[in-house]
Amino acid sequence: MNGIRMMFLLGLLSVSFAHADGVSLEPGLWEMRFSMTMPMLSDPQERTFTDCVEETTFDPEDFQMDEGSGCSTSSPEVDGGTISWSMECSGPMGPSSGTWSFTSNGDSMQGEGKMVSDLGGQQMEISMSWSGERLGDCD
Repeated sequence: MNGIRMMFLLGLLSVSFAHADGVSLEPGLWEMRFSMTMPMLSDPQERTFTDCVEETTFDPEDFQMDEGSGCSTSSPEVDGGTISWSMECSGPMGPSSGTWSFTSNGDSMQGEGKMVSDLGGQQMEISMSWSGERLGDCD
C-alpha cells in the first residue's frame, strides 16, 4: 500500500474534529477510538487516544496530506448532524476512491470510511470506523 494513503488513513483520526455548516462538535478534551480493517491484517487495528479539540471548522479538504498527495475531495454534503464526502486519489501504485461520513450531536461523534485501491489490477478495501466523546475542558 502506498505510504501516503496509509498516512492519510491513520491521520484521518488524529486531526481535531470540530464543526461545519451545522455539524457541531464542542471544543474540549475528547477521547477518540478508531478501528481499521484491511485484507492483509488478520485482526482489526484499533487505537484509542485523547486530544484537545480547539478548532471551530471541519472541512474534508483538510484531510489531504499535501498538494502532492494526488487526492481530492468532493464537496461535502450536510444532512442534519452528518457530513459526508467522497475522495479520489491517484498514485504510482494505482487509483483509490472512498466515501466518508462524520456524525456529531455535540458531545459525541462517530464516523466511518471506506477506501478501495486498485493495486496493479487487484482491489484492496480498507474500512475504518471511529467514535468519540467529550470528556471535559482542555487543560
